[in-house]
Amino acid sequence: GRFRVATLERERTLGKEDWSPVYTSESGEYLPGLTVRQPHPKPATTSPMAALRLLTPLRIKRRGHLVGPAEFEAADLLRALCERLTLLAGLYGGDAAHFQWGGIRHHADDVRIQAHDLRWHDWTRFSSRQDTLMQMGGLLGGLSLVGPGLDAFGPALWYGQWVHVGKGTSFGLGAYHIDPG
Repeated sequence: GRFRVATLERERTLGKEDWSPVYTSESGEYLPGLTVRQPHPKPATTSPMAALRLLTPLRIKRRGHLVGPAEFEAADLLRALCERLTLLAGLYGGDAAHFQWGGIRHHADDVRIQAHDLRWHDWTRFSSRQDTLMQMGGLLGGLSLVGPGLDAFGPALWYGQWVHVGKGTSFGLGAYHIDPG
């Protein structure tokens, strides 16, 4: 069937059930603005922080090779997320430039992984089309992102929870959840 999005809402504060509109079809207006939480307690000179839990294997390639836990960087995730959102906006959401994910890509180098418990998880599926087993492994676990560039990625990280990121999203891979804590 066909559908049309009437309203898109977001939580003002993650995990607090405090919702406000982000997009309405009546106005056609997109209203960005997710605030990334600050670490607790809040020191005088602190950087924004976001904690993510990878729910299904995350497959990201850098220079043609899958990135493992030891070489995984925040920029890998953030750039892949911007590419995914730009592609989806172009295919399904009208003008991809309106969302300006490409404009924040340069902030990815200002974000780093503060801590992680990432591990590689192997997953195999059978491809009827190719008549063979396919290896679909990827990263699972949690990670904390910090850095002055993180604020620019707040909305992208929020939307990414629903559209996933990386290779194999059509199979449900690349799902994550932002920890509101």
